[in-house]
Amino acid sequence: MNDIFILSKFLLKTISKKIIPSILSSFGSFWLIIQLGAFFLGDESVLINGIKELWYIFLIIGVLTAVGLTKPRLTFECKLINRDVSIAIAIGNLFKQKGSLIIGSNTTFDTHISNELISGMSTQGQFTKLVYYGNETKLDNEISSELKDIQPEILLGNRIGKDKKYSIGTTVKLNQQNKNYYLVAIANINEHGVASSTYDDFKYALACLWFFIGKKGLKENIAIPIIGSGFSRLLQKRELIIKEIIRSFIAACSEATFCDKLTIVISPGDIERYNINIEELEEFILYICKYTEFSNNSDKIGNQI
Repeated sequence: MNDIFILSKFLLKTISKKIIPSILSSFGSFWLIIQLGAFFLGDESVLINGIKELWYIFLIIGVLTAVGLTKPRLTFECKLINRDVSIAIAIGNLFKQKGSLIIGSNTTFDTHISNELISGMSTQGQFTKLVYYGNETKLDNEISSELKDIQPEILLGNRIGKDKKYSIGTTVKLNQQNKNYYLVAIANINEHGVASSTYDDFKYALACLWFFIGKKGLKENIAIPIIGSGFSRLLQKRELIIKEIIRSFIAACSEATFCDKLTIVISPGDIERYNINIEELEEFILYICKYTEFSNNSDKIGNQI
């Protein structure tokens, strides 16, 4: 219900910014049609009198036309040139997207939801609550099973969270209710439970993520939130993070095609709170999808274009 409220608020706010000019433009178009009709019919008074009697119909038509013209798109999709792959932006709830979902995690793969560790408001916290119904023990056991062949670093001293640390970019694949989830380590957590990451770590984690999916994932649609923008405390604006996700994904596509569509999911609340320019992002995707030139270098997935 809260998602519906936020989305409705976003739509109304976006429409309200453009509604008056659009209504005036609609009425201007109608008036032009009337003038042309009067010119050809030769009797302007008949048309004007008819409009006066049915003024409310023309008002409704004008408002509906204006709303239709100003209503923002909730999805945008563009196909990558020379690849059977699409890149999309969707405004909505990550957990209602089809296909596999990517969840940003931490290098210790802590899962406990608390004020001192993993926030219930974070994407990872929502993942635990919505997908695992808050069963942290089950989630921990499945993560440990996926990590059993990877040697961690043992952290010393007293800590709020776990003491086994894995490398940035380490990814685990989980499956719940016939849906795949990829947890990728994008941030470190200190002894006080505070997460932090750097932009270089973020870019490296993305490269590792695409490599992992290309090696162990199914060729299906993938949805990703603006990972790193929240509790990982990246300094970069969300638009820059989104653009880096797209660049990194396209670079990975130069080496292999591992999904049919990547969707970057943006919360309506984030658009309003951080003033994200959706039109600019759409232009960026159109440009990069049309003019990307793929390298033949096969040494590494995730090279910058």
